[in-house]
Amino acid sequence: MFDKLAAFLFGRDVFVSYSYDDTRYAEALAISLQQRKLSVFLGGWGASPSDELSRSVIRAAKRCRLLVVVATPSALASAAVQQEINIVSSRQRTVVPIDVNDAIGDRHRWPGTDPVAEEQGRSPSPHVIERIENATTFVRQETRLRWSIATVIVAATTATAWLGYAVRTARVAEQLKQREMTVAIALREANEATMLLQSQPESLVKATYLAAASVHRLRTTRPPHARIGFSIRASTSLS
Repeated sequence: MFDKLAAFLFGRDVFVSYSYDDTRYAEALAISLQQRKLSVFLGGWGASPSDELSRSVIRAAKRCRLLVVVATPSALASAAVQQEINIVSSRQRTVVPIDVNDAIGDRHRWPGTDPVAEEQGRSPSPHVIERIENATTFVRQETRLRWSIATVIVAATTATAWLGYAVRTARVAEQLKQREMTVAIALREANEATMLLQSQPESLVKATYLAAASVHRLRTTRPPHARIGFSIRASTSLS
């Protein structure tokens, strides 16, 4: 159940591309790979009678981790097989060609790893199965490594963003603390000026100085507090 869900979400491990003449070999290959716990998609599944690929085949080719090409003379002449190779190659996925009876010839026309030799008219040989399994294991490890690197990058980016937020929050808190201290001093000076005028009316100069200092502090503090405005009005009315 989990394997089917993983294949649906992330694609199959192996996409087998072949011609109709090699269906028996391709199906036997798929069974052997599935016995090795690999998820497999055969290119013939869902294929249309024409050379045009169906949506299901295109989707499976785009999402597979590894492409295995059963390279026979029929496959070399198949436009559908070449389309499947082009789709996988364009996504920089690994291609493992099975060279049946040296049908490939010029290896430069086949992307990916070196071809693995196979004989015509026989079941998939153990060395072919092992080669595909090893290639799939390598691709899986490479994929896990990429995901791990991506996870580390995302985590580092998130941590950096949170650190920046924490620093900015701390700065704002410090600024607010400084403002509160300034407001407290201004209020104290305003209260002192008021009390001085009430107790010693002759100390007008000193009271005026204290009131002016209080107003200056309040003007340099943003945003103004409601109680600050009240104290200013009170001090002004008393003076």
